Amino acid sequence: MKKKILASLLGEDDTTKAFLAKLTTYGLEPAMHLWQNDNQKMAWLGVKEVLLEPSTAAWIIAGSAAQLADGDTRYGLSMIALSLLAGPRANTPILILQSGKGQVGPESLPTALQHAIIIPVQEATPAKIVAKVHSPATPPRTDWFMEMVGDDKLGQWFSVRPAQETWDGMIFGVCGAEINFQAVGQAGNLPDKATLNYPMQGLKLDLGNKEYTAWALRNRISPKEAYYVKVTGFPETVLFGPYAEGEAAELFVVDLK
Repeated sequence: MKKKILASLLGEDDTTKAFLAKLTTYGLEPAMHLWQNDNQKMAWLGVKEVLLEPSTAAWIIAGSAAQLADGDTRYGLSMIALSLLAGPRANTPILILQSGKGQVGPESLPTALQHAIIIPVQEATPAKIVAKVHSPATPPRTDWFMEMVGDDKLGQWFSVRPAQETWDGMIFGVCGAEINFQAVGQAGNLPDKATLNYPMQGLKLDLGNKEYTAWALRNRISPKEAYYVKVTGFPETVLFGPYAEGEAAELFVVDLK
């Protein structure tokens, strides 16, 4: 049985499409689609749903260095990659098939894509792609999980939870966007209602020459629960961590663009 892979084409490229089509004779079944840059309508949601299916063995992102540098594109790709890392599909291989001039390095990518395998299309061979698809990815180990929930009607909600320890409260800040609401509930679904302990809004934080607007609360959050925050706009980066009043807190920074 052929392994199903999803190929997101960031632009029209006949050379890349021809190469991907060859993979059908090597035991892979590439499903190609043209990437839609519409974060307002969360156009990436359909891609996320396909990648979360157990039958999808890998994700190929095909594009040039310039296309991979576009902020709107990087934001949508980040939303998908974060959701993969937050669930049972964390070992899904992510391959970046780079076309054109320039060179993309892992450190230049958003946080959730820095473990992706980058292969220049001129150096790609079907055998190399097959080998990577059959090798489970080794995602970075973190103390947290983050994903995006909601839709274009409910709005975009970041869901954040600790990976192992229980946190005594949480703080969440955005750079280049606004927070509108916060809640705590079971991981996986937005809560219908939530009781907030000592909620705070409009906190200002400066880190790395960037200013963040943050909200916080003191609810205890276990790995089976999640902190939900509704965000308007598309933040360049977010920071979050356990809330620690009067003491140094460990904050995590996630670049989304």
